Amino acid sequence: VEQRGEMAFDLDEKRRRYHQLGALAAEHLGDIPRAVAAYEQALEIDDADAEALTALEALHEGAEDWPALLMVLERRIDSTYDGEALAALHRRIGALARDRMDDLAQAAEAFERVLELEPEARPVITELRELYTRLRAWDRLQDVLVKGLSIVEDDAARRELLLALGHNAEAKLDRVDDAIEYLRQVFSMDQ
Repeated sequence: VEQRGEMAFDLDEKRRRYHQLGALAAEHLGDIPRAVAAYEQALEIDDADAEALTALEALHEGAEDWPALLMVLERRIDSTYDGEALAALHRRIGALARDRMDDLAQAAEAFERVLELEPEARPVITELRELYTRLRAWDRLQDVLVKGLSIVEDDAARRELLLALGHNAEAKLDRVDDAIEYLRQVFSMDQ
């Protein structure tokens, strides 16, 4: 199969042979590196080959090769145009970077991309609040709190965000005037 793939002139035939080789190597030989190499060769022919990307995703996840899985997910982004699917990919990258690679900065970047696609995603805002607090990225935390404030509808959530904004402005950013303004808004809600 490998020889036929290398000798094929038709690119679709060559790609099909590499898929066949990848499946044989993974499923029957248990040779994960060879399977990965075969799917990578298929991607050299068509870098948006969804079947090859899916196979690589499964292989890397099964081998717990998190950096390689992350790279495959990032490659999928280049050929994904549906906003919902794109947001799901960024969520997965964020969770992978946070949970498996302990890369909080990359996780935050991925969740920021989700927020660009879904500006009213409250769970993403909560996730970013936690990440920026752990990263001690107080300016970024302030931005996320302001975004959260723009989408809340109930007074209790609004009050909580205003208090968080005031605390962050005063204690972390040394912006006393901003803190006073946020607290003034809380007091005006109570009247």
